[in-house]
Amino acid sequence: WVVMAPKKATAKAASASAASGSSAKILEAFKKYDKNKDGTISKEELKALLSKLDSSVWSEKRLEKLVKAIDKDKNGKIDYDEFTKWVMGTTDNKDKQAVLDAAKADSASKTEEPKSESKDSKSASAADSKGDKKKEEAPTDSADADLSELMETIFKFFDEDQDGQLERVELLTGEEKRMGQLDFGPSERKKVIAWFKEAGAEGNPTSGMFLSKEKWDVAFKARITEEAEGEPLVEWLKKNYSVCLEPPKTSKKITDEEVKKEDPDAPREPPKYPITVPFQELDQHIAQAGSFDKTALVLSCGLNEVETFMSYQINSLVDVKLILNEVFISKSKPREEAQKEVRSKVKVAMNSNGFCKPLHIRMANSAFDWVSFCGEEVPSDIFCGSKMTVEHAHELGLVDTGHRVLLSCDDRWTSYQVVITSTFDLEKAQEFLADKLPHFSEMAIIIVDPESVKKDDEVIHRSMDGQMDKLPHFSEMAIIIVDPESVKKDDEVIHRSMDGQMDKLPHFSE
Repeated sequence: WVVMAPKKATAKAASASAASGSSAKILEAFKKYDKNKDGTISKEELKALLSKLDSSVWSEKRLEKLVKAIDKDKNGKIDYDEFTKWVMGTTDNKDKQAVLDAAKADSASKTEEPKSESKDSKSASAADSKGDKKKEEAPTDSADADLSELMETIFKFFDEDQDGQLERVELLTGEEKRMGQLDFGPSERKKVIAWFKEAGAEGNPTSGMFLSKEKWDVAFKARITEEAEGEPLVEWLKKNYSVCLEPPKTSKKITDEEVKKEDPDAPREPPKYPITVPFQELDQHIAQAGSFDKTALVLSCGLNEVETFMSYQINSLVDVKLILNEVFISKSKPREEAQKEVRSKVKVAMNSNGFCKPLHIRMANSAFDWVSFCGEEVPSDIFCGSKMTVEHAHELGLVDTGHRVLLSCDDRWTSYQVVITSTFDLEKAQEFLADKLPHFSEMAIIIVDPESVKKDDEVIHRSMDGQMDKLPHFSEMAIIIVDPESVKKDDEVIHRSMDGQMDKLPHFSE
């Protein structure tokens, strides 16, 4: 670096000389820090000299703050121009002086070598030097070992099947356990999935996605380093990943089937609701809620696929939007008549040709006030699965005596269950539905994971999983798929006007 200045006056010449001297000192200091001679100073190189000056003062957090102050282009390294501008322009004289003093001390330690030493003294000196080096490196080595051990424990926490690979479902399940159901909402799930992909996850949502242990190590360390913001990683992990670091329970997990075999009367424990589930497993979790005599409140988070799935099921449907339109908007039907129709739907669910089926209450995006709508015709107890027993249904006049006797003889009553669907997410449901749905706090709230249904390049073909065994001779059927591309919706619009049907509809022209 050459500083050129016009020699117009003695004072200016003196000033230029002083500036040149300062530049030389700064360059010399820069070179002392730039150990690998790559023209930049890394955080590690900065730490190496400053720790010699006072390792107790120069913590990771303070070093991080210093690097951020000097590294203006935020590339993680300090070049000569950034170093010069900081030294010449900083108002923090304490840090500046410490940086220059550390470089100066390093120069002094190299120039003050003894002229002659005996062989024994050289050996002793070398031994002392190695001892000092070990002492300096010991804290760092110990911290690295602790960090590696913690990361190993955390990975095992997420890797439920212990196959050395982290699957997408395992990651989501682990983060939900770590953060808690209420805090781990849709936005957090999207962030986790985005990180999972950026970390180098392989595969696809259809056949399964996984992240190798090696890629996880690199990506996870980079992530926590950024989130810790200079705080020692070991301490930060202990605070933020404490759930993952708890010792695993040694007791064997017993399934419901095993409990029944050992003790048929042993009570089962329901899941801790609310729970988040993939769309493909929705039917299983609705059935599970019913087995615990709970009303299922399904929150689709805006997914249309949930209503499509429910429309394929055999149930008695109560369409809330229809009630709203007929009773409150168009006012084409009195409230009392609407209540009688809902009661009729409930009775059909409880007795459909001698059998039972679910009652589906479709809320859509409404916050219909069922608390005020319920009454003698529509008892609020229909929203509480544990209260709605065969006897109670008979007391309320929802099943007659003959059907009550029939239901008491076998298990067909277990097919009756109330399933409420809403397009809300958990936050909106708690805000708008908690005081509108009777027995809200006792419901099994099931949140459908939006990420389980892909709508972009990674399309999941939803073929009604679990329905193949519902259709007799499914494998022998001629399955005909209509090509969506055969109906154009842009320039080549096909006007479908029910050819040949115009004379079948009275007043078609009107």
